Amino acid sequence: MLYTRSLDLDLGEDLRGFVLERIAWCSEQQELWPQAVQDYKVYLEEHEDVEARYAYGEVLRRNGQSATARRTFEDLAIALDTGDHGLPEAESSALHG
Repeated sequence: MLYTRSLDLDLGEDLRGFVLERIAWCSEQQELWPQAVQDYKVYLEEHEDVEARYAYGEVLRRNGQSATARRTFEDLAIALDTGDHGLPEAESSALHG
């Protein structure tokens, strides 16, 4: 995939974020659920993005990881409700677990 190959280049932070998000989105569109989970996890470890957090929860659900998906959606709802769009401790654990 062209996006994956571009990660070998010296990209700036913004462009690297765009590429990582596109890689995750492409995996999701191809319904490669395990790969999409991993790709969104990589992206979210480096970038805060509310829409990507929602997509991460969705691909977790479609990959059969309903408990982790539920926690991801709950954490996202709390973050949106409180205006704190940083990763809550529980979701941070889900990303690394």
